[in-house]
Amino acid sequence: MGASLGLAQSPDLSGVWKANFAQSSLDDPSITSYAILLEQSAGGLKETADTVNRYGPYRSITTYQFSGREARGSVHGIPARIKAAWEGGALVVDMRIFNTQLETLHKTYRLAGDGKTLTMETSGTREGRPAQSKVIFEKQPDAAGALLRQPEQTAAQRFKNVQLLKDVPASRFIDAMHYFTLSVGGDCETCHVHEDFASDANKHKVTARKMITMTRGINEQYFEGKNEVRCYSCHHGMKHPQIAPMPKP
Repeated sequence: MGASLGLAQSPDLSGVWKANFAQSSLDDPSITSYAILLEQSAGGLKETADTVNRYGPYRSITTYQFSGREARGSVHGIPARIKAAWEGGALVVDMRIFNTQLETLHKTYRLAGDGKTLTMETSGTREGRPAQSKVIFEKQPDAAGALLRQPEQTAAQRFKNVQLLKDVPASRFIDAMHYFTLSVGGDCETCHVHEDFASDANKHKVTARKMITMTRGINEQYFEGKNEVRCYSCHHGMKHPQIAPMPKP
């Protein structure tokens, strides 16, 4: 009964929100557009965020469960543990992101009394450096969320020379690139030519396509199409998988 009462008293963050850049302090100064669609239920919150920065448009979808317990999730394609709970009228989210080094993010969502302003504060570490931001969102008419509710372009529609993963939403395609990078312990230029991602001149890009085809075949033949075998299954963060057990140092 106490839990139900707590949920009943929690503010409803649902709606379409647009960042007020004049009042905000963002960790990434190259962001020129930032809007979110929040869909709240008794058990959790779904956040669809659209941003535009120096790399172009990007959409992320994150789901928070109000259980107060850690749950598996992902942040920009990287595996994460996410915990969300209401504290004093604010939604508090803690993330542990298992990148090349452990990243931690602490986020707080706080709704103003008039329901027209939402403040999102973030602190922690990202890509080996401190992360700190404060975004002031203003409530928008529901119709303003039409683009957030529509499917985004596919990878093949937005990028050049996509031969695999063509029908994947463009942002999920970028997330897959993040996951590949983490899995093999490299960076973008492990497989791509600098500033010419469409080029096939880097032989590792051709190899990566073969590996994707191989793991797809294994999953379809042995795991009913479920994504059980992936890059990390063999690489474990190394460019060259070890073919025999290695002694511990």
